[in-house]
Parts: sequence; C-alpha cells; structure tokens
Amino acid sequence: MNPSGTPTTSLLRSLGRELLALIDAPFACFPGRSGVALRRLWIGRRFRSSGRFSCATGCEFLSPETMSFEGTVWISRNSFFTAEGGSIRVGHHTAFNNNAHINASVGGSIVIGKHCAIGPNVVMRTANHRFDDATKLIQESGHEPADIRIGDDVWIGANAVILGGTSIGDGAIIGAGAVVTKDVPSNAIAAGVPAKVLRYRGEKMATA
Repeated sequence: MNPSGTPTTSLLRSLGRELLALIDAPFACFPGRSGVALRRLWIGRRFRSSGRFSCATGCEFLSPETMSFEGTVWISRNSFFTAEGGSIRVGHHTAFNNNAHINASVGGSIVIGKHCAIGPNVVMRTANHRFDDATKLIQESGHEPADIRIGDDVWIGANAVILGGTSIGDGAIIGAGAVVTKDVPSNAIAAGVPAKVLRYRGEKMATA
C-alpha cells in the first residue's frame, strides 16, 4: 500500500478527478429547468453543504467537497469555482452573474455573505504570486495565500477583481472594473484601480 503523497497516489487522485470531470460534462451542458434540477441533484450532493442550489450551463466546480452554498444561491453561465487548496462559503440569496471566477485553489478561504450581487466577469482570488527573489522565475516562486471576506448585501460590479487579504463590509458597493487591494468599510462605495472609497451610501455626491 502506497503512503499518501507518493506519485502513485497522486496519479490515482488525478484519474479520479478526470473521471468525475467526464461524468460532470453532460450535466454541465443540459439546458433548461431540467438541467438546473439535474445539477442540483448531482453536483449539489458533492458540496460540503448546499441548500436550493441553482446553477446554469457551462459551470465548473473543482473540489466541491470544500465548498458550502447556504440556502438559495444562483450561479449563471460559465462560472468557475475552485478550492482545491482552500475553501469557499456562500450565503443565502447570493447571485453570481455570468463568468464569475471564484478561486481559492492554493490556500486561503473565500467567504461571501447573504444577499450579495456578484456581477459578470468578477474575479476573486485568494493567492498572489511571490516575486521578491529576482533570481527565481515568478512561476517557480510559489504563492502567498490570504483570505477574502465579503459581508452581507454587497454589490460587486462587472469585471471587478477582489484580491486575497481583503475584506468588504456589509452593504458596500464595488464599482465596475475596480481592483480591491485593501479593506472596504461597510456601506462604502468604492471604485478605481486600486479601489478607493468615493462616498458612503446615504451621502449625497459632491458637486463641482
């Protein structure tokens, strides 16, 4: 019997993942309400936990056993979730638009609260490449994982990027195309690259 971590064990795990990917493929493509129901029955049972999980076509989930979807969660077409080295938890009544990329693949956790609206093409990634040692190729320098925390009632606009080590407070709004590199307070409206707080919900916009 081979100890865990040997090449043979790694090969068997890879083959197992590939077999599941082959089985998943028809479920990912099946259209309509029947496809949503089939994905809930097949993929939903492989998550750590899931409630009324609703997933459109073309979505992919790597290591679903490390993911939790609480209550009702909607995921639109061609979205990608991976948590092979970390974990993902999503709260009730949160919705992801098309092409969301939610990535905790090399460590760290992503926690998204309740009643959040995640726009199309949003990227969340817990890990950044290490690059301090200029004598090494960046590809060979490894990663530095850090958690992402998103509160309740958060709206993240299209094409925004949320980097590891950041927290977004309850009720905050992240503008389209923003890159979040540091914490955003509750009820703040932040935009830009890097994202900066412009004002808070309830405040009137400044006029020229």
